[in-house]
Amino acid sequence: AVGLGKGGINTNIITEEAIERALTTLRAFRVVLDSYAVEHIIATGTSAIRSATNKQQLIDCIKKEVNIEVEVINGEREAELIFRGVQQAIPMEEKTSLAMDIGGGSVEFIIGNSKEIIWKKSFEIGGQRLIERFHMHDPMREEDRITMHEYFNSALMPLDEAIKKWEPTQLIGCSGTFDTLAEMNIQYHREKILLENQTSYLLSLAD
Repeated sequence: AVGLGKGGINTNIITEEAIERALTTLRAFRVVLDSYAVEHIIATGTSAIRSATNKQQLIDCIKKEVNIEVEVINGEREAELIFRGVQQAIPMEEKTSLAMDIGGGSVEFIIGNSKEIIWKKSFEIGGQRLIERFHMHDPMREEDRITMHEYFNSALMPLDEAIKKWEPTQLIGCSGTFDTLAEMNIQYHREKILLENQTSYLLSLAD
C-alpha cells in the first residue's frame, strides 16, 4: 500500500514522502510492464489526487519518471467504474444491491442491479481521512469513536435516503477491506478456498 494520502490528505496535500513512495511503486510496475512489452496503460487517480492542490506535481513526476499518463477522475466516475466491475464479477440477477468500496480517501456507494446503476455517490470518508481526523490515540478513545459516528450520521444522510427509497436486499463489498474480511472468514471456518481463484465470496450476515 502506497499510502498516497498519508500525512496530508485532510489538508489537500500529497507529501514529498508520499510522492516518492508512489514513484518507487510505479518504477517497479514499469519494469513488469516493459518485460511484457505493454503498450497501452490506463492509470487512474482518485480521491487523494483529485483533492490535492499539488496534484499536478505528482502527475508531472510520474510522467517524467516512468512515462505514464495519469487521468484524474471524479467521484461519480469512480463509483460508476466500481459498479461496472461488480456487474462483471457477480451474478446479480434482478435483485437490487448496494455496492460499497472503501478506499483511503473516499468510500463509494452504488445502488443497482445487473442491468443498470440506479444511484451512486462518492463520500470523502476514506480510511486515511478518518485515521488522521479521529484516531488521535491508540487505542481509539470512546469519545473520538462517538464523534466519528456522529460525523457518519451527518455525512451519509444521502445514502440513508437512497437506501430507504430503493431498498437494496444485499450488500456487495469491493476491494481490499472486504478481501480481508473474506480471508478472515475463510480462516475461521477452515474453508479450502483460494480467493484469487474466484471473483466473489459469500459472507453471511452473521459472520
